[in-house]
Amino acid sequence: MNKLYSFIWGVCEKMEINQADIFGSSRKTRVSDARKMISFWAITNGFLIDEIAFILDKHRTSIYYCIKRHRELMKIDRKYKNRYAAILKKYRNDVSET
Repeated sequence: MNKLYSFIWGVCEKMEINQADIFGSSRKTRVSDARKMISFWAITNGFLIDEIAFILDKHRTSIYYCIKRHRELMKIDRKYKNRYAAILKKYRNDVSET
């Protein structure tokens, strides 16, 4: 779980959003994009849908949607794709330094 929380904090820092917004009901693009990135990263790193939903305080169907939408955006939105790549790079660097 600490690995997921660490990634969440890294995403918030990189996207310059309040950590509380991730767990809240904000529908701002920047916040919802962060949730999509977190959900996709978590599922590809072995977390279960129900675990992700519990941590993000969202219904599991919302997590399914986030993952689906992330995949779509990675194909069609260059800015989103670059932002996600930068977050992954920063996260990998931060993890390797510890």
